Amino acid sequence: LIKIQDGCHSPCTYCIVPRVRTHEYSLPASQIIDGIKEKVALGYKEVVLTGTKVGCYKDDGVDLRGLIERILCHTTIERLRLSSLQPQEISAEFLSLWQDKRLCRHSHLALQSGSDAVLQRMKRRYSLDNYQQAVNLIRKIIPEVAITTDVMVGFPGESDEEFEQSYRFCQQAGFANIHVFPFSPRPETEAARMPNQVDDRIKKERTQRMLDLAQQCRHSFYEQFLGKTMWVLWEKETNLGRGVYSGLTDNYIRVFAQSHESLTNKIAPVKLVGFHNQGMRGS
Repeated sequence: LIKIQDGCHSPCTYCIVPRVRTHEYSLPASQIIDGIKEKVALGYKEVVLTGTKVGCYKDDGVDLRGLIERILCHTTIERLRLSSLQPQEISAEFLSLWQDKRLCRHSHLALQSGSDAVLQRMKRRYSLDNYQQAVNLIRKIIPEVAITTDVMVGFPGESDEEFEQSYRFCQQAGFANIHVFPFSPRPETEAARMPNQVDDRIKKERTQRMLDLAQQCRHSFYEQFLGKTMWVLWEKETNLGRGVYSGLTDNYIRVFAQSHESLTNKIAPVKLVGFHNQGMRGS
């Protein structure tokens, strides 16, 4: 799948129950490239490649790395962003693509839990050690990269200690943001039938703690860019007041700035001078 964007939405990941998921397939690379060219002709600045398993893309011998190479070679799109990847899909060879500055310095790397025992019950195909190695490699190769993640709390059997392990892992990982969601049992799934379902009250408390941590992580990531000039894809005028625009840096920082001229759909530099809600103020 491919999702085309002009700066209006953030990349999405899709949590789909395997039992009801239809047969997976990859769109032909030529179709994706043609679609991007059409959007470029309409004035679009940014493309997000997304799907249920982006890292598994394969079309007639072309994998995700090959697809990205073709997009960068055959289109003039100014920004290319990827949605969620898995730790086992990260390699130095793949990350070398980021030498092209059109690739956004943002990696959404699914975690789900910072406890190895919970990951095993979830039947994830990686360990915390695998995950940490992927994070370290991304940071080594892509300067000032934003690494965001998903964390589920209250998976069946999650003990107090397993939650604390997950909390501590997220605390030290230095994420730019954490998407937090409580486990919700879906009918006819293995997880819904597991013993030791976590009480809703406990899930709510754990969710709030993780959300508070997510806010702290986001603030710490943003803080290192205070005083720096960043390029922003400005989306549209906000409801914060006349002439206040909102947009995103390539490394996924939400920026708000005042302008007497329309900034909509322009990529322009701004100096980051402070914090504003869940983003930063620009001058």
